[in-house]
Amino acid sequence: MLSTLHTERIHCGHLTYIEGQKNHQRWVILEKILNGSNNMYQLCLYKDDTEKHDKKSKILYINSQEFIGTEQGHVKTTKSESIVYFAVILVDETIMFQSSTIDELNVWQRKFKDNLCHKSWLIYPKEGSSDIKKKTLHVTQSSVCLAHLNPPRFYKRWSLNSIKKVQYDNDVITLEFIDEKLGTGFFSFSAEKLHYLRRIKEAIYNMKESEVNNDYIPPLPTPLGESYGPNSYVNICSEDNYKNVSLPPKPVPPARPIKDYFRHFRSNSIEETVYAIRSSKVCYRDSLQISPSQRHSLYVYMDVHEWWTNLADVIGLNCSEIDIVKSLAPRLNKFCTEILFYHWECMPSPVRECSIEELKKITMELQRPDLLSILENKG
Repeated sequence: MLSTLHTERIHCGHLTYIEGQKNHQRWVILEKILNGSNNMYQLCLYKDDTEKHDKKSKILYINSQEFIGTEQGHVKTTKSESIVYFAVILVDETIMFQSSTIDELNVWQRKFKDNLCHKSWLIYPKEGSSDIKKKTLHVTQSSVCLAHLNPPRFYKRWSLNSIKKVQYDNDVITLEFIDEKLGTGFFSFSAEKLHYLRRIKEAIYNMKESEVNNDYIPPLPTPLGESYGPNSYVNICSEDNYKNVSLPPKPVPPARPIKDYFRHFRSNSIEETVYAIRSSKVCYRDSLQISPSQRHSLYVYMDVHEWWTNLADVIGLNCSEIDIVKSLAPRLNKFCTEILFYHWECMPSPVRECSIEELKKITMELQRPDLLSILENKG
């Protein structure tokens, strides 16, 4: 029996959806996805307010980790004409809308800011930066981001964890951050108004504090009577949802990751993969080579309907291993499909080759044209 997608409607209304060079009048719904523990939203686009599914319907998924921010403004279409837009900026794409009234766009802007918790300011990078043109700085629950203007699109970002210090002197604010490849780096900028600098600093520290509180995962229990220290891996406990889960008491930890482009963690078991995820040591080749937005669409779609279990069976996981993924995914704040993909990409000799071509073959074998459509970026 297929799982039901549980959502909470936040806002809806008529907007003009801008898709490339084409404009489409659509009934747009913003919903929060309640299934699972990840912070996910979706924009549902319908031909009209009857909300009937047809070939013109479209669902756009928004994951908080890929969300950059929202913007309102004008884009020049000709030398003498421009359009008023509302944009949702993601790492891989920008979703753009128009409306006949600016008030309606203001409502959408407010709904996004209230629910996805982000703030934004126009800033001016100082000399010495690689790009000194005016940008929009967005502070979200996971990162500090920069976006281009006109048209709005993603430029760069720093995770909140990588930002070690925020200081401002006179009319300039400087971010000190740690880059895995380059080490310590700095980014300096000014803002339209002097008091914005204090607000930016407060927003970053408030979001960092919020991230620490929200991302805390309580330690998983070790087997009764055994202890392996603060980073022990979960084994068997007496809770009902673990009754049929059989794990070794202490899996072999993965090798220390090499910090270069060719690092690759090899996993010989699902236990090793889960251990590595929990230890933040997962290093894998992107064998599937699909965009983050496609990955998140697959994570949501396959988890909601539990189709990931079919893929798990095809690539060689047994019932016990599937139970392990299903039981531990909520504790790790991960999608089951996400853990499965990690494991598949880390397997040294999988039953089926880990590649986009093979994944497409599997979706056809399982008679899942909807998943194939996501992989081919048609919907």
